Amino acid sequence: MSSDLVTSIPANIPNTQRIDICTKDTKKVRSYSGHVHIDSMENPGTENHLFYWFFESQTCNPNVAVHEQQELISRTPLLIWLNGGPGASSLLGLFLENGPLSIGDDAAGTISVSSNTWNQEAHVVFWDQPIGTGYSYSDAEEYVHDESTLSRMFWKGLQKFFSAHPEYAQCPLYVCGESYAGKYVPAIALEIDEQNRRTVAGRHLNLQGIAVGNGWIKPELSLRVMFDYVYTTGFLGIGQKDALDNSYTAFQAALEAGDRERATNLGNDLVATTLAYGGNFDLYDVRRWDDLPMGALRATWTART
Repeated sequence: MSSDLVTSIPANIPNTQRIDICTKDTKKVRSYSGHVHIDSMENPGTENHLFYWFFESQTCNPNVAVHEQQELISRTPLLIWLNGGPGASSLLGLFLENGPLSIGDDAAGTISVSSNTWNQEAHVVFWDQPIGTGYSYSDAEEYVHDESTLSRMFWKGLQKFFSAHPEYAQCPLYVCGESYAGKYVPAIALEIDEQNRRTVAGRHLNLQGIAVGNGWIKPELSLRVMFDYVYTTGFLGIGQKDALDNSYTAFQAALEAGDRERATNLGNDLVATTLAYGGNFDLYDVRRWDDLPMGALRATWTART
């Protein structure tokens, strides 16, 4: 039995309930969670530790040994999910967006099994990256400052993961994410592709594609599109849109002048003003008038660390 096999988890902060994921008697899905340990690139003798949580596809049978269904396992897509930030834990995606578990907004942070999960059809692994995000940490506080370093470290992390779980190494691989992962995802995919082309690289990874939702790639474009989207969905009047357009001009000037601090403040103000004009709707799902229950997730994360 793999040392990182997850059999059950607490289902609330007081730990008075539990959810069985894969046990001897009740095998719902294979799940693995832990850290991959990567030698430091800057401080010899120390390590960086990237946290992952993997869920096998529900199309596979956890009651059947891996070697008896290896062909099915290997042809099933494996999706890497990365939340953005930078520095946002991918447990947000797991518990609040596309994972097999869902956390409520009640005081106990009650967790339930979700029926709307990507692992109905694919293997999915959620990663906390870069170092310093969520449960990922560094012995020497070795934090990355550019996408190149981040991508190389993540590629090494994938090599470690697939060495521990070679049964998934040949799966069609897709790198997916949202928000600031609009920068992470293409950089990581490029690193994987370049490493695959090297004759002395590690294990070949079967990269097949990438997916980015709500990508934060070019700030001025993201804000511009947000205004147009909110206006066309009816949350803004023409006068409000004109006011936002005027404020956007100042934001764009600060960005072009290289004044990033001012541009950041102006950009954040534009987002807050847009939401306020629309009655504080949920920007991620305009059918909602309340945001995702991130507070409950934060309390749960704190209680379990």
